[in-house]
Amino acid sequence: MGKPKSRLVQSLKENVLTIATLAGVLAGVALGVGLKSSSDSPWSRRDAMYVSYIGKLFLNMLKCVIIPLIIPSLISSIGSMDLSLSGKVGLRAVAYYMATT
Repeated sequence: MGKPKSRLVQSLKENVLTIATLAGVLAGVALGVGLKSSSDSPWSRRDAMYVSYIGKLFLNMLKCVIIPLIIPSLISSIGSMDLSLSGKVGLRAVAYYMATT
């Protein structure tokens, strides 16, 4: 058995993405609660614009990441099928993707 401290450090290294995600969620909740309770009056258009800008920026960054992740995945999965099946499935997958995006 290894030292408890080294096992803890190893576990943290293996789960760094999960820990970062949890920290981001907690920071977002804390920021939301803090901003909501910062004043009793409703937000002005200017205050809402500052918060909405960050949200729009985040959604645009997600849109930029989706295409490079989806298209190679479709290409590699269709390329690994047999030729008789890949034509039909490939056409349906491309049609479905184009219809939904």
